[in-house]
Amino acid sequence: MKDQRPKPANEKCIRRALHQDRDEINRLRITEFNRSDNFLLIKPEKLLWGVNDERNVVLAAWDADGCVVSTMRAVTVKNIQEAQSCLECFVPEEIVYPVVVFNSAATHKHYRRQGLNQAIRYYFLKSALSADIQTLISPIYLGAPRIRFMKQLGYRFVESEKTWQTKLQPHTQRILAILERSKIRHALTIIEEKRAETIRQYPWRGEPFEF
Repeated sequence: MKDQRPKPANEKCIRRALHQDRDEINRLRITEFNRSDNFLLIKPEKLLWGVNDERNVVLAAWDADGCVVSTMRAVTVKNIQEAQSCLECFVPEEIVYPVVVFNSAATHKHYRRQGLNQAIRYYFLKSALSADIQTLISPIYLGAPRIRFMKQLGYRFVESEKTWQTKLQPHTQRILAILERSKIRHALTIIEEKRAETIRQYPWRGEPFEF
């Protein structure tokens, strides 16, 4: 199969991760999930690149050495049944579909607190705005540093009545961060203002993607 990865390499960027990148993505996910204070990773095999990655969109940030340093997956779901299956928890009934669920997010320990998670989210939000996506959901753990910033973006936070996670054993409470379509433009503006340097340092590379 011809390598379709964007060139050049050895340049900081954010782009779509493809099948050829799976080993690097797997390594980052498992390493950083194992470092988390919020949960114990009990089924690392569930983080491995698979059907969900092939069918949906995985974005990642590469450093100047060509190494993956941050990643996130966006899964599109069309109804409450698909949302609950993806999130492994109850989802509020008032959610409007289609929905994008963010998961399998990981950032290398040496690159945390640099805004890479939000820079990746920025490109997902831009694509969601140009599509028919009505809601974005991110599972998150109480005490996570990015909660304060997500509040600025317009996310609201809800507790799930029931959860049945299979790959993780939580140490802290897991909640859902929910962003309605009406707040996407506001969120983009805030990220552009607050994470301008990160976006500048990690520009988009490759073809646009669609949900």
